[in-house]
Amino acid sequence: MTSAPSSSNSPKPARNPLLVLAPLLIVLFAVLFLPLFQTGIAHFANDGPYGTAVARPSQVPDSFHGIWNDLLWIGAWNGNFNPNVTGLAIGALGPGMYHKMMISIGLIFLGLTAGICFQRLGLPRWACVLGGLAAALNMNVFSNACWGLPSRAHAMGAAFLAVAALHSSYGRFSMLKAILAGFAIGLSISEGGDNGAIFAIVAGSYGFFCAFLGQGTWSKRTFSGGWRVAITAIVAAVFAAQTLNIFVNLAVKGVVGMSDDRLTPEQKWDFATQGSLHPKETLRVIIPGLFGYRMDAEDGGNYWGRVGESISAPGKNRHSGAGEYAGVIVVLVALWALHHSLRRRGGAFSDGERKCIWFWGGAAVICLLLAWGKWGPLYRLLYSMPYFNTIRLPLKWMHPFHLALLILFAYGLTGLGRLYLAKAPSPVPGVWKRFKAAWHGAQPGERRWTRFCLGLVVASIIGAFIYAASEKSLAEHLSDANVMGDPAKMAAFSVREVYLFVVFLVCSVAAVLAITSSQFSRKTFNVAAIGIGLLLVTDLVRADRHWMLFFNYSDRYAMNPPLQYLKDFASSYRVAKVPQQPIMSALRATAQANQNNPAALQQLQQQAGLFQNILNYTHEQWQQNQFQYYNIPCLDMSQEPRMPADKLAFNNAMAAAAGNGHATREYEMTSTRHFVGMTGHAGVLNAYLDANSRRFHEVSRFTLAPTRPGSPFFGDLRVRADTNGPFAIIEFTGALPRARLFHHWEVTTNEAQTLARLGAADFDPAETVLVNDSTGPSPNGTNAPAGEAVITPSKTSHRVEVRANATIPSVLLLTDRFDPAWQVTIDGRPAPMLRCNYVMRGVSVPAGQHTVEFTYHPKMIGFWLMAGCDVTGLCLLVFIGVAGRSTRFRSASKT
Repeated sequence: MTSAPSSSNSPKPARNPLLVLAPLLIVLFAVLFLPLFQTGIAHFANDGPYGTAVARPSQVPDSFHGIWNDLLWIGAWNGNFNPNVTGLAIGALGPGMYHKMMISIGLIFLGLTAGICFQRLGLPRWACVLGGLAAALNMNVFSNACWGLPSRAHAMGAAFLAVAALHSSYGRFSMLKAILAGFAIGLSISEGGDNGAIFAIVAGSYGFFCAFLGQGTWSKRTFSGGWRVAITAIVAAVFAAQTLNIFVNLAVKGVVGMSDDRLTPEQKWDFATQGSLHPKETLRVIIPGLFGYRMDAEDGGNYWGRVGESISAPGKNRHSGAGEYAGVIVVLVALWALHHSLRRRGGAFSDGERKCIWFWGGAAVICLLLAWGKWGPLYRLLYSMPYFNTIRLPLKWMHPFHLALLILFAYGLTGLGRLYLAKAPSPVPGVWKRFKAAWHGAQPGERRWTRFCLGLVVASIIGAFIYAASEKSLAEHLSDANVMGDPAKMAAFSVREVYLFVVFLVCSVAAVLAITSSQFSRKTFNVAAIGIGLLLVTDLVRADRHWMLFFNYSDRYAMNPPLQYLKDFASSYRVAKVPQQPIMSALRATAQANQNNPAALQQLQQQAGLFQNILNYTHEQWQQNQFQYYNIPCLDMSQEPRMPADKLAFNNAMAAAAGNGHATREYEMTSTRHFVGMTGHAGVLNAYLDANSRRFHEVSRFTLAPTRPGSPFFGDLRVRADTNGPFAIIEFTGALPRARLFHHWEVTTNEAQTLARLGAADFDPAETVLVNDSTGPSPNGTNAPAGEAVITPSKTSHRVEVRANATIPSVLLLTDRFDPAWQVTIDGRPAPMLRCNYVMRGVSVPAGQHTVEFTYHPKMIGFWLMAGCDVTGLCLLVFIGVAGRSTRFRSASKT
């Protein structure tokens, strides 16, 4: 590959810019996340909150074998921790400490790998250091890390390593470097899933493109690029075999979504493209808070864009868990690189570098158009390809967009340094005189760039004043747009963000024009580098801080009486939110009866508001935090964009049972004994769901007390026991315990018949269990109790021990989800596990006292493949490093 010619006047690069970059990143993130050094303080994480991170399913080393989540629904396989960056950090630090440090670890890793990539591209020290800082503080990745997804930073960092390996594979050790590129792409996929696959497409395309920068015929270069990409893809598939298996099983096979025949093509398209970036929101790349930041901001920074919007409900269901800000100076320097790459003679870039810049410019444009999703011209074509219709967020294409932008930024810094900062000091005194002299001696392209920058500043200032003048109309628009927040504050916040953009644009343009007008030279090179670095860090940190949210988990997760009551039953029963349908039906019926009573209607409206509050609080706080922290199983799912097919079938059977007059069957069969609702809801549930048996009753009342008056956050509410409180824990005494012995069972090996029987009116789940496997017939003519089964509390989700005392041969039903990876023993001897009630586990036990143990043994082939690849990759790096040093040493000795 052709590289830029070196210049004796160029600033001499350090052999290892990481020696500068690493301490800068460590100090920077230690300062930014200083509160996490305090005991009891954690960072907010929407995906993977602190309670989930330290919950039973996440404990190591079990989670490396497989994450069996027994705390949501009736259990599910949630993949496993891999021996990648995330897994190794969790293994070394433990889940709790890793949760405190995961944001810093991910972003430091990204910054360092970006620096390595720029170094492998042959760029100078300052480009490596500033490029690494820009990558680590890039809001696209920073916001995802703060949202609980530092794996996105790991995925992008691995993509940088893949680009570096593929770029340098057209030299010595080409085969080994192609293999290393495969390891890097496999690492990206193992960390980011489909995000890693998107990075793989872009990195692989670059690897193939690099072949055409060398010499030879088209066929030779095509073959050269083709075999490198092929090897890279094969190695990546081996490395990420386990992650690919998880993705296929959890997101493609056995799930309801894109394969659901009940959905029309347009509904499937709508589902897949809700996370599209509206073209207007591309401005978020240079104006971070134009459309707000978080949904739940307090200072008017609530997000009000259109990401998450459904075609069927425009203006609603918006969602923002990520920002797109790259930094004004980053975009400006990247644009300079693209503009300057068009200069054929006398420029800062070699022919090969110019073509690389064009590639990354084209990649950025294509990725941006794909990120527009349903609002862009390209995504419909991509959506028609296999598996791409399972990617729900076109916005994910913004990840490689930012990767391309960062590479262009590094090239831009390189060009500025070579062309302007390597010169001797200008003999012209004075800033203005040097600017005039530079203008008179400038090339036509340089003058066009200067005019563009000054015009951009003028246009931005005028645009900012026009936008500020429309603040009132913006507030009115937001009032009609169903936003979460105060429209007036949000409009004022957006205007302030535009003004801040203008300020940083002026500073960035001034910095770039100061360099191009010879205000700096070889002697003052470090001053220019430090100045741009300070501008870069200041700009990105002031925007990134909106995503940082700390809380005291010792206080938020503190035990309270209602929570303790639920925890006491956690081994044998589940909890759920009160079902909405009967409550809302009762409220509508009452409202209908009081149409002419304004006071009663107002009271009903207040009750409806309180009901929605307790549902939201339970979902956002208890379900995703405290229930996980205290290992309290919950029937409700926190998130489930793709419902498993077996669960849908079971739910349909339960709906059929409800239609046949057994509305509580789902709760009976899933061991759901407790519900979180309001005072008075027990009577409503008895009336609508259990009129004959009336098995719902209140057991505890409480209230929600704010710790900060006026705060809109559920995290600032604390549960207080209160006998006159508006909220209640409701008990359903008809729920079966998680472990129960049955002396009567029916064998139905046909799944359709099993599902029909589960929904039948004459089926009694308290008396009969359905067995989907061949087993002996149940005893006839006995009404004696089958015996007792008690679950022993456990600290692991991989083992369920049941003490069973069967009076006669029985079937032990465990109302946990069936999975072939589970095995069962009776008194230490293996026994065949039964699939019961379509989705649950069971085993035949003889009469007498027995210890029944269910243990989880998933396949570990993918884990060991990845671990082997880790070791192989490290060995290859050491070999290439040692061999390269030896070659340079011999060359130096001969010289």
